[in-house]
Amino acid sequence: MTIDKPSNQGIMVYLSQDPCLEKEAARFYDALISLQKAVGCEYKKVEENERCFDKFVGQTYLKAMTHRDDGRTVIVLGKDHHGTAGQGYFDIDPDPYQNTTGRGFGDLVRWGHLGNSIDDGILLIDFERNANPVAGVARTPQEVQQLLRWLQDYHFDPKKEVYLTESTRIYQPEYGMAIRDVGIRTLGDWVQNEFDEGRPRQKTGVKKKETATQKSKPKSEPTNSSGWSGSSGGSLRTSDLW
Repeated sequence: MTIDKPSNQGIMVYLSQDPCLEKEAARFYDALISLQKAVGCEYKKVEENERCFDKFVGQTYLKAMTHRDDGRTVIVLGKDHHGTAGQGYFDIDPDPYQNTTGRGFGDLVRWGHLGNSIDDGILLIDFERNANPVAGVARTPQEVQQLLRWLQDYHFDPKKEVYLTESTRIYQPEYGMAIRDVGIRTLGDWVQNEFDEGRPRQKTGVKKKETATQKSKPKSEPTNSSGWSGSSGGSLRTSDLW
């Protein structure tokens, strides 16, 4: 599918630190989620998605993207693709999924929120370790960590559950499940840990589980939360999820 290049940059909503984020962050984010719900942006059951996330069917899906280096963030209201919503605000390809110019998604990382409220929902981060640098995904735990530091600056709760997801469906990749198995599950866990070649140093006292337990354990199921996933090299077409 080809994305139609917008004729203009659309409307930008600026989030004031005071009072929106510093004093009323949860109330403000819930207002955005309510707007999404009102226009029908709800998670749907799709066969390719991981079944443990079916508990979120009918709940609100909110898309967003953040610049790796400076934290500039666009939250998408409505059903446009990330590639459409980012035009004019970021130096990206006119159709980042086709990437005819080589710019792709530039330095953006795509992420989303799933749930009917900011307190009960979860964060989903597109993640692919061997992806093209301009694929619009996080490729290392350090890139995930930096994204979550930006979101912490924007007053997301440190206790919020985080799921790494593949890029074409709502499904946890192997690394995403492994990192949760050693206790790195929330925004706060990610921000506080340090990583050596993708492995956490466990500076926060996280205890790694027995290997035998890991082998027999089913896929990590969200606690009032979700994750999306996909095959290598793909790009999430989120409008297909509702």
